[in-house]
Amino acid sequence: MFCRVVFFLLLFTMFFSASAGERVLTVIDTSDGSMGLQKFFGRVFEKNNTLLPQELEINTVTQYWDEIKNIPPETVVISDGLTMPELPAVWEEKVYACQPLVVAVHKDNPLDDLDIAVLKRIFSGRAGDWSRIGGRNGKIKLAGCDPKSGIGRAFRKLVMQQKLQKNEEVDITDAIAPDMIVYNSLEAASALLQTSENIILFGGGGLLKNPGNKYKILKIGNVFPSRENIFTCKYKLSASHRIIYCKDAPPASVKTLLEFLYKSSALTPDLLAVRQ
Repeated sequence: MFCRVVFFLLLFTMFFSASAGERVLTVIDTSDGSMGLQKFFGRVFEKNNTLLPQELEINTVTQYWDEIKNIPPETVVISDGLTMPELPAVWEEKVYACQPLVVAVHKDNPLDDLDIAVLKRIFSGRAGDWSRIGGRNGKIKLAGCDPKSGIGRAFRKLVMQQKLQKNEEVDITDAIAPDMIVYNSLEAASALLQTSENIILFGGGGLLKNPGNKYKILKIGNVFPSRENIFTCKYKLSASHRIIYCKDAPPASVKTLLEFLYKSSALTPDLLAVRQ
């Protein structure tokens, strides 16, 4: 109900602004806020001196795709692709970045590859010991990003196969073992991966840099998360960030906005920018 109210208020605001002669570009965020668009635009937009011929307004609708089947004029949808339905033919979509999930272990861990089903067993807590999945004896220690972050959200969807609920009504610990260590920086992730041969950790694309090979990045389904494999979708653990708008009436600022998103994604450690 709340999202319906927000949506109809959005339509009213757009109508009022149009009647008053104002041009407002409305961005609808379907990622439940996990893409951090408010902070992203507020901090980076001004820093990059990016100018739009319109005011910018951001609204979060929490995956109510049925509420936005018809995108109003001067409106774009920005999505991480994790809850998207099949799009109507009148919508145009452009991917501007990929957000890969990277799984890493201690450099001396003998495993090189895991499939998604085994990864799910590990992070649900059902595997317990490395010996149960073909490794040597040792209790598995789990680590990962905040499950409510963009990367955590992608992990819950793509690995744990959790249905992403409206307003995050579901208990996250139903999917991921509650004893998982949560880290909040690449430095912390690197330090954790060097503490024990029994640790396994998931994170974003920033882990791919791995200076000095301080840890081992695992293949998933025998596919390494290289840029080429991520961009060609051979590597299955990746969310596509995209911008969506009405094909027949594209907003005046859509090209400027898309260019900004591409450039800013190229400067974001956990994203891989996709040039159209």
